[in-house]
Amino acid sequence: MAYRNIAGTVDGANVITAGGAEVDPISRIEGHLGVKLVAPAGVVTEANIHGNLWRGFENFLLGRSANDAITFTQRICGVCPVPHGQTSTYAVDAAFGYNDNHITFVTAGTKGVPAKAVHIRNLVLSAEFLMSHITHFYHLVALDYVQGPAMPPWTPWFDNSYYHALLLNPGGTTLLPAYDDGFSANIWEAAVTQYVKALRIRRLTFEAGALFAGRMPMTSCFVGGGVTNDSTEDLSDRCDKYEEIMTEVGEFILKEHVPLVLALGALYPNYDNFANASLLNTAYPALWTMGNFSDTATPTDGVNTNWGAGCGNFLAWGAFPIPQTISDLSTLPFGVKDALGIGGGVFKGGKAGAILFQAPDKAGVAATFTQAGGANSVPVNLKESIAYSRYTISEFDTANIDATTKLGYPGAVQRTKPDRSNGYSYIKAPRWDGDPCEVGPFARMVVNGYITVDETDGIVDTFPTAAALYGKGAGLDPAMVSADLAVACLRDGIATLTVGATVVGDPTGVDGGTVTLDVGTLSNAQIVAAYTDPAAEITGAVAAWVLGIVGGLSVMDRLRGRALEAALLIQQMIGLYNKTTGQFSGGWIADLRDNVAVDAPTFTTTPPATNQTGRWGGTEAPRGALMHFISTNAQNKITAYQCVVPTTWNASPHDAAGNRGPIEEAMIGVPYEDVTQDFGAAGGLEALRVAHTFDPCIACAVH
Repeated sequence: MAYRNIAGTVDGANVITAGGAEVDPISRIEGHLGVKLVAPAGVVTEANIHGNLWRGFENFLLGRSANDAITFTQRICGVCPVPHGQTSTYAVDAAFGYNDNHITFVTAGTKGVPAKAVHIRNLVLSAEFLMSHITHFYHLVALDYVQGPAMPPWTPWFDNSYYHALLLNPGGTTLLPAYDDGFSANIWEAAVTQYVKALRIRRLTFEAGALFAGRMPMTSCFVGGGVTNDSTEDLSDRCDKYEEIMTEVGEFILKEHVPLVLALGALYPNYDNFANASLLNTAYPALWTMGNFSDTATPTDGVNTNWGAGCGNFLAWGAFPIPQTISDLSTLPFGVKDALGIGGGVFKGGKAGAILFQAPDKAGVAATFTQAGGANSVPVNLKESIAYSRYTISEFDTANIDATTKLGYPGAVQRTKPDRSNGYSYIKAPRWDGDPCEVGPFARMVVNGYITVDETDGIVDTFPTAAALYGKGAGLDPAMVSADLAVACLRDGIATLTVGATVVGDPTGVDGGTVTLDVGTLSNAQIVAAYTDPAAEITGAVAAWVLGIVGGLSVMDRLRGRALEAALLIQQMIGLYNKTTGQFSGGWIADLRDNVAVDAPTFTTTPPATNQTGRWGGTEAPRGALMHFISTNAQNKITAYQCVVPTTWNASPHDAAGNRGPIEEAMIGVPYEDVTQDFGAAGGLEALRVAHTFDPCIACAVH
């Protein structure tokens, strides 16, 4: 990351026209992203985020066979090719007549594809989701909050004042953790240990996906009408291996990844939502003091600032159609939405908002994305603006893009024409009914009702949240938190361990008949013995924080949303986790193995339709809502193709009405110090941290 200060002004549309404070590049993302900021008095009041370099995938698909798009669009991104392949497959399915746009379900009449194909598509995509979520937290965003080992590529670091004291490299010279009796000595070591372990876990997700995809990350199995897998093959062995691999992945997600993410808000309270302020100040005193900002920008120590809240509008197309072989949807985890493993819909209005509608089930409902001319349909509501994008209206699209608002429906646009002299970004600006919408894991959790954003009701619905999945008595269940992380928290004094009348980790001695033991006098073996006692509960500050978390809009809420989705998804893939038995049971993999015939087809033989205009497929990528539009001629050659990808939504520039994109909006109100050096003082650090929570992929956004 580098940043500099340049003279700047803001025009009538709130767009920086002559410089400003600039953070460029924003590192640890996919592609090249920068942002220009206006920050009087050390607080950001305007942001212009820009993606560089147009690539032109949509144009060089023209004239190719429809199925070619599935292969080509996977090359848009090296991090998330599987979602592009699957979304393109849904679009090709639509062009061939196997769905009525959106998502392809199990065969019914002339629509749909075989159940085996639906399962394979889901299992491959879900493996990609887990890879992306784990990679994002540990290898892209964690280093914003955890000072790394004292060697490249972790160095140079930010100034020490921008890390929590417990997450500083001990002594500033530690290379890698040196384990004390096989355990991390502190929470810094535990976090770095998880970082290293996550490298293996992300590789395992690829191995699992490749069992059905042929290879990962660029898959070989997707094709319009089904998948390319041999329909005569008995998939039992592959299912067993997938389940075995994903069991290890699931244990890591539930017992290491999610607990660490949940605890992070307690260590960085300034990044959490306002609703957690009272919880913070009573249960966990602030241990982190802000950097050297001016008095007007410095928040009161320990008060949550709501940094990174964003636009308050959320959108998801939904993903993972549930095969008909699962006869009772109530047996699936978490109250599955509308026959989709992850439901879709739109939530608008921020803190006062409500879910406007959810995506259709297989039979369709009154308010759907696909209803022709319907109030909530994609063609009626979805438009893309190029008012501040480096594009112009092509000669093919004078009737398809409004010359004044620069808005056009992507399904009607025939050519993408770059124009470097226009705007400030090679990213377009999608809008739903005129408004920017955040997409991604947090958006999906909000749209599905698993996380609230009104900052009053907390995390709700049937999802096994912090309290349901991790709670035990008055504390946390040791069976759901890895021993290494728990021991580290005890050693650092941010947790205690209660076993009956004994509290391990409290140095205050005997109080009211409760026996308290100073953790400093105990060996790790003694701590683990207490930890594994059936009556044990993890208590103390972090436990109180985790069990008290409520919903809201902030940097930490966005990070929590991604981790919670990983916990939700793994239990759809291989079944609900039983804390008593320590096993996963059921899920999509069991259904494919036990309920789909060995010789069941993987491809539909119904002749495809031809000469289709404005067809589209929509599903979810790890980073958010993804849609591909396709038109074909009588020979099934592509005559128009457009992609609206997650980071096109999140990193969009202003539109003609002056609406900022979601990342731009999320940067408003964060600190920015007037500095010139590349590392050390805050400068663009807070803008960097905000951007990272969206996991932007500029390679996708400038496709």
